[in-house]
Amino acid sequence: MDRQTLKSKFKQTCDILRNEIASVNYIIQLSWMLFLKLYDELEDDRELKAKLKGQIYKRNIPSPYMWKEWVYKDWRSEKLVKFINNDLFPFLAKLNGNGERELISTIFSGKEIQNFLSDGYKLREVALLLDEIKLKTKEDIYVISTLYEELLPEIGEMGKYAGEYYTPRPIIRLMVKIVNPKLGETILDPFMGSGGFLIESYNHILKNKEVFTTKETQILNDMFMGEEKKDVPYLIGIMNALLHNLPTTRIYKTDTFSEDIRKIQEKDRVNIILTNPPFGGKFDERFKSNFPVKSSDTELMALQYVMRKIRQGGRVGIVVPEGVLSNTTGPFVRVRKELLENYNVHTIISLPKGVFTASGKTPVKTNLLFFEKTTPTDEIWYYEHKHPLGMVKTRYGKWVEKQYTKTDPIRDEYLIDCYEKWKNREVSENSWIVKIEDIDKETYELTPRNPNNLKKKKLRPAEEILEDVLKEEKEVTGLLAELKSTLENAFKPREGEEWRAVKLKEVAEIIMGQSPPSSSYNKEGKGIMFLQGNKEFGELYPKPIMFTTDPKKLSQKNDILISVRAPVGEVNIADKEYCIGRGLAAIRFKGEPKYLFYLFLLTKEKIEELGKRGTTFRAVTKNHLSKIKIPLLYRNGKPNIERQKEIADYLDMAYEKLKIIKEKVKSQISQLDEMKESILDEVFSYDKVK
Repeated sequence: MDRQTLKSKFKQTCDILRNEIASVNYIIQLSWMLFLKLYDELEDDRELKAKLKGQIYKRNIPSPYMWKEWVYKDWRSEKLVKFINNDLFPFLAKLNGNGERELISTIFSGKEIQNFLSDGYKLREVALLLDEIKLKTKEDIYVISTLYEELLPEIGEMGKYAGEYYTPRPIIRLMVKIVNPKLGETILDPFMGSGGFLIESYNHILKNKEVFTTKETQILNDMFMGEEKKDVPYLIGIMNALLHNLPTTRIYKTDTFSEDIRKIQEKDRVNIILTNPPFGGKFDERFKSNFPVKSSDTELMALQYVMRKIRQGGRVGIVVPEGVLSNTTGPFVRVRKELLENYNVHTIISLPKGVFTASGKTPVKTNLLFFEKTTPTDEIWYYEHKHPLGMVKTRYGKWVEKQYTKTDPIRDEYLIDCYEKWKNREVSENSWIVKIEDIDKETYELTPRNPNNLKKKKLRPAEEILEDVLKEEKEVTGLLAELKSTLENAFKPREGEEWRAVKLKEVAEIIMGQSPPSSSYNKEGKGIMFLQGNKEFGELYPKPIMFTTDPKKLSQKNDILISVRAPVGEVNIADKEYCIGRGLAAIRFKGEPKYLFYLFLLTKEKIEELGKRGTTFRAVTKNHLSKIKIPLLYRNGKPNIERQKEIADYLDMAYEKLKIIKEKVKSQISQLDEMKESILDEVFSYDKVK
């Protein structure tokens, strides 16, 4: 199958799943289905090889549960869904045995791994498309594995799992090159996620040796170890490993922190650890006794774990937030002291905030920390990585460091400079060396501080800044003039028109919300999107995070959604059907929705006054809403809906122009502050003194 056909089939499959399944769950659906397809083909291959040798191969997934049997069954929709949910999943979850049978059982017994397609015909359509994808060559495997990996950052973008297990591949490849794993070394990622570190380590070894003997192949298969505690990352990690032909026999679903690190023996340690542990969360209190230094910070406990798990002579590359290097509270100081005194910390690479933004992580400052279990630290080579574009001007006129974003992620070529300088521990504008004797012995702080940044910063000339300010002033004046000319004629009644004040109940249906049972709430995309109150409101349209399988009251597309319980009066427009809770009401206006939306923005305070109860709690009833009087233009005794649309369009335009004006005024203020500094610099600059 050619590359383009493979891509087309895979993307077609993903598009169907995206349309049918909410949020990130479509990747879960794709993963377990793709896993069963690939595993079925793997067992076919083993069966054929056994047959050629006159042997019998016993399948781990036998009939009628093997992929090819149920995919091609001519069942009705409900029968196929029933088979998947009530027969296939329970069978796979209860598989007994070791090795692959245990792995399959672990995957399908996960609570978050389930069938999200309730339409059996769509399920069969997806399965048949996947079955058409034939992975006959290394090129085929490369194409599909690449396409699959491109999906993984979406998990973080959609707010699921905070992107905690997807590390940008250029970062991983740099870390692997620095640690340089070799054939025969045991490699562990104790917080495996999607398996990127293991896969890139595997690829690194394959690049350095093209042909393997039978013995070397066995050694290669036993080298890679991974641990992951969550259902979805574990499934995706296994799936990713299979696509890259990485052995999965030593990848376990377990909580790494449950291991008592004080009792780890040398035989249980490994040669190499490469990992990006979870950080920002709270540590499980049950496992604190497993660690010599107690803390609630997962990142500090993860560092302690890898320090104890690495073998004498072993090498570590780990992603850490800045706090691990800079926090001066007791636990952090004690761990850093031990790290410097008992391990050789040779490299720290400072990354800008946005590196992990594209994969969903909170944009915190992170560093790549490298150390060996050999001798105490003598000196540390630091490198400060920045976006290659350097300083950029914001829309407010301020100059800031360019950051990586979802649309502009970090790339391999951006890290070439770092690796080339690392090889020779070169000192430059963005790299420097800190001797152990220069590190504070009270705090053992390791925060990257580039000594070259202390140089005098370059300021723009005051005249150049003034020109920019005057240019923006001219643009602001022009926008204000446009607003003035439109405003003069925007709302005057035309011939045959008149303004009338009418009660809301006369021109709209009012639907008060009703909260469904809390037992029906979920974030897995089951049922219909549910809005509890105005906390899910956006600037114009809602941003729901909850679903319900038992909706009570529904809003329709273009309904005005209004908050009727404290805080009262906030409004949004429904962009689709929603279940609405008791904190909301839906106004089904017999006119232009945006006209009423803007009107409610104006009357928010009046609506609040309607619902006063006591001094602190406010709520608005259906009776209150029905009596609200709204101004409408009438023509020939009927509301003029065309004029409502015209007024709404004008308000859209006015709001957009005002937004631009505000941004330009902010830019002017920012640049005037910059100009003050520039004028002082020009007057008192020591550069003039010869």
